[in-house]
Amino acid sequence: MKNRRKLQPLAYAKPAASLPTTLAEAVSFLNVKAAPKLIAEIKATPFEALIDLHREIGMQVRDALGLWGRNPALIQSLPAEDQWPDNASMYIVQAWWQFLRTIERSHESHDR
Repeated sequence: MKNRRKLQPLAYAKPAASLPTTLAEAVSFLNVKAAPKLIAEIKATPFEALIDLHREIGMQVRDALGLWGRNPALIQSLPAEDQWPDNASMYIVQAWWQFLRTIERSHESHDR
């Protein structure tokens, strides 16, 4: 049986009023709530392969961020073509991946 990737439990227990309402807030939220193993997996995944994470991680992102109706502000903050919850979760995962890669490059340049 495949080892399931999980965001820390909690997120969907949050009141809608405390959910992130912008892409930057959503990325920050995921970065804080995700298990270190999941963060490492996202970071190590090539950009083109992120779609392979869509079913499992995308579902968790949709639930954690309230993309199925509890968080219209976040949905409306995204580009029009990405305002369907399935598309929105992938857009957010891609932004999270970019954030993680940027942090990694920043640390590498400071280590030199």
